[in-house]
Amino acid sequence: MATSPSCAAGPDGTPQITNASAPFNKSTADVVLRSSDSVDFRVHKTILAEASPVFESMFGLPQPSSGEAKSSCLDELKDDLPVIEVEESSLTLDTVLRFCYPLPQPTIGDVDLLQSLLRAVLKYDMDGILEAVRPQMRQLAEKHALQLYSIALRLGLEEEARYAAKCSLSLDIRNDQYVAELEDITGGDYFRLLDYHKKCSVAAGRVSYIFDWIKSTHWVWFTGHPSPGRNDQCSLLTISVLASLRSVAVWWQEHMSSLGRVTDFRPCGSAVLQAGTNSTVIQALKCPVCRLKALPDLIGFTELYAAEVDRVTSEVQLEIKAEPCKSQDN
Repeated sequence: MATSPSCAAGPDGTPQITNASAPFNKSTADVVLRSSDSVDFRVHKTILAEASPVFESMFGLPQPSSGEAKSSCLDELKDDLPVIEVEESSLTLDTVLRFCYPLPQPTIGDVDLLQSLLRAVLKYDMDGILEAVRPQMRQLAEKHALQLYSIALRLGLEEEARYAAKCSLSLDIRNDQYVAELEDITGGDYFRLLDYHKKCSVAAGRVSYIFDWIKSTHWVWFTGHPSPGRNDQCSLLTISVLASLRSVAVWWQEHMSSLGRVTDFRPCGSAVLQAGTNSTVIQALKCPVCRLKALPDLIGFTELYAAEVDRVTSEVQLEIKAEPCKSQDN
């Protein structure tokens, strides 16, 4: 933990310092943490020491006397309490402390706040808080995948980097997917993410033309045409499914091909579901046999297809070679 190299002062030469709001303003506190933007938090050593071995060690050091404190800008006393200057902003410090204290855990909806919080948590070795924050990291990764991938790599959080990479499969990262956090990782890191997407696209693409994952032929595009010679206005072709050749409606095969094109760029189940079935249903309605069950069958089948895409891509491993880098400047 670093302290400010000089004392910030206002026009009259005195520091412009404000006090934090409740619950970090209690008279029972025995130490003051001063944020980088000069907000004083009155806190309790026992709580900080329990949350952080860094603070525990710090509090074991001799504290300056009143006379020593007055002669130094680095350490001082306020209301006879030692003041420790920290690098974190008041917003970050407030968030960290709320995780330390027996208070409702704060909700982190901002990527910048999450990043500054993680840096503080790693710097102070607050492992318990890191575990508490992980679920919120994953929630943010679902909306900000590339940011969280970059942040997690930079901070050495491999598990979170892998989860964020998985979430990024819903993005076509080869086209106009830039975020500022990418500047903080290496070209190798980004290359490995692109390679991961490519491998997932290949795995997902096989689902559209290798049908060993289909366990039933009760769908209308199979059962609606027991005889290829029927005049039902629906062209047929033959595919291999369940270890045998079966006739299947051409409109369904075209639907599978269109889903394969979707997963070429966004290899995930959510992209499959978002693609929908509207254009396929229009084709199916032209056949008096298929039109009776086409829509409900397609909806159910597409859900299975999406689940299979997620299954096969989950078997693809992201390569990570970044070294953990827990000590970061704010």
